[in-house]
Amino acid sequence: MNDRIRLEVPASASFFPVVRMVVGGVAARADLRLDQLQDLQMALEELLCAAQGLDGASRYAVVTHVDGSYLTVSAGPFSSGELRGLLAREADHESFDLTHLLVHMVHSLDVRDDGDGFWVAIGVRLDEEETAN
Repeated sequence: MNDRIRLEVPASASFFPVVRMVVGGVAARADLRLDQLQDLQMALEELLCAAQGLDGASRYAVVTHVDGSYLTVSAGPFSSGELRGLLAREADHESFDLTHLLVHMVHSLDVRDDGDGFWVAIGVRLDEEETAN
């Protein structure tokens, strides 16, 4: 499966359930486990909530992409230097912040620039077996 879906929504928390529904539908098609889906949705929602408080954008785009054994959700474009600073910080064991949450809930976190700002891509492996801790 190599599917890509782009959704554009107003930068308002009242539209986050729409984002959750689309990501959930894509995840179901890709056979993502429920715990992985919940982690992905929470990470995405926390990112969008942080962006809403720090970024002046009126709209955000969310792009889902399933490629082989990975589901990636990218959000942006963002322009807030403060948000970018939060994402650039090292996750440590002393604090619980956005970076800590994202790094520990998903398999990959990537911040990349484009001409309109920066995008945050979070991803989960589709073929990961549940392991006991």
